[in-house]
Amino acid sequence: MSELWNKMRRIAWRVLKASILLFIAGGVLYWVRFSPVQVVAHTVGRGTITAEAMGTGTLEARVQTTISPKIAGRIVELLVDQGDRVSGGDLLVRLDDEELQQQVAIAQANLEAVSAAIVRLTTDKNRAEAVYEQARKSHDRIQALARQNAISPEDADKAIEALAISEAGVSRAEA
Repeated sequence: MSELWNKMRRIAWRVLKASILLFIAGGVLYWVRFSPVQVVAHTVGRGTITAEAMGTGTLEARVQTTISPKIAGRIVELLVDQGDRVSGGDLLVRLDDEELQQQVAIAQANLEAVSAAIVRLTTDKNRAEAVYEQARKSHDRIQALARQNAISPEDADKAIEALAISEAGVSRAEA
């Protein structure tokens, strides 16, 4: 029974440690993927155009800006066309976020698994403490009877053994 309990406890700790590592790795991945990208903002203003030109040709901007998203992904929807006026904060494209949604779902599942493991371990600890308290009370009663020679030494030894086993159970649950 004790070996089975130790084995189950080791497995529970390994599951808990693995879940915590997965949760931390998911958090770091989420943080790296969504950390802000430094950009340079340009102020655009209205002014009077003093030069006039007639002719055919192509008008090119003096300043070209390359935009890039904070995360890589497939473009699902392009919301502006070339030549459209845009301002800071305007949504230009919509990216496919299916992979990110899956990562969030995995992280949430890991969090739920870790929470369940914590609840299970807390319950095990509470159960071990209750068993210990009962064994301690039984031990005290039996020792009082043993001092009066009302029970056999074998029964007194069994009470001592039960108390030691329950103490070990509490120690194991707290570890």
